[in-house]
Amino acid sequence: MTERIFNDFTPSNLRRRELCPGSCRMERGLGALPETELELKSRHLHDLIDSELVLIYGFEAVGAGADYESVEDAECIRKMIGKLYEITRGQTIVEGRLQAGLSFQYLGQTLFRGKTDLLLVAADRVIVVNWRISHQPRPAKASTVQGAAYALAAMQMFGREIAEVHYYNPLLDFHESHVYDDRYAIISRIAGIIAGCHADDATLVPGREQCLYCRAAGHGTCPGFVKNAELAAVEAEKLLPMPSLDELSEPELCRLYHTCKMTEKLLGRVEERIRAVCGESGQCGSLEVKTISGGREILDIEAALARLNGLFTPGEFLEFCTLSASRLEKGYADKLKASGRVKTEKEGKAACDEVMHGLITDKAPRRMIVEAC
Repeated sequence: MTERIFNDFTPSNLRRRELCPGSCRMERGLGALPETELELKSRHLHDLIDSELVLIYGFEAVGAGADYESVEDAECIRKMIGKLYEITRGQTIVEGRLQAGLSFQYLGQTLFRGKTDLLLVAADRVIVVNWRISHQPRPAKASTVQGAAYALAAMQMFGREIAEVHYYNPLLDFHESHVYDDRYAIISRIAGIIAGCHADDATLVPGREQCLYCRAAGHGTCPGFVKNAELAAVEAEKLLPMPSLDELSEPELCRLYHTCKMTEKLLGRVEERIRAVCGESGQCGSLEVKTISGGREILDIEAALARLNGLFTPGEFLEFCTLSASRLEKGYADKLKASGRVKTEKEGKAACDEVMHGLITDKAPRRMIVEAC
């Protein structure tokens, strides 16, 4: 194998490579996908905890640091520091590195490279800590090949026979850890994964876990993923009009759910490209971007309730507010008609507009992709 092949592997993508050997070939040369809102939040919290650990432990600083933006930020950092104290309790830490680069060499070659959030070296072991920022109530699975790869590289780098790998999610207060002490078993598994990816015709096996963070899936350039998306569309068509979703078994529903979730990222990327083309030339094939009304909303709820308090109870008013400004107008008109104060719904809505003047405002317009006329 060449050095180029080995550079296609990191602790984070080894599981993807194991599930779909062809993903290595499909991702090669592709740029990174745009960061999601949660990924930006994760990076911000990573920067915050790094800044705090520089102050607490005297670790060498990385990056420019970050500032707290909310009470929630402070609470997350408090949990992360508390968890780190718990992890290191009873250990004598002789060295520590933030955003530590790791690599593993075998038979004169670099099998994989990666980076861990925090690497601690104790007297008899290395401790790897990764912060996971996610609202998904699922375990990080420290004992999978990702955690094993971190452990293997850290053991080799610092000459230790034992490695602890920890994952902690402060949003869910979820902690998972695993201890590794059999480096040869890890080497065998990782070498097998790399060998399986080496062939130019390595198998493409689309699936939720392997496609979720795959660049080829996100860019829509993997034929296996695209084929899977096409199959999802075909199956969706079969559900209309019959048989209905009610007739699907639970395993079928779950499989369809995961398949549809896989295509969400691709749809987002496709929409971005269509919007860009429309911005340049006004239209993309049969599609164009059209600005439509964003609807209306009431920003000052208390002021609105004060003006309408004689006609609506607070409970009635709030019920309308969860629907729409139009439903509020209709409800107001119905009340006036029932009391005999107006004769028509139109008159009642006009009266509502007069009472609510200045409180019901237009939302920002939305730009939607529609079929060109």
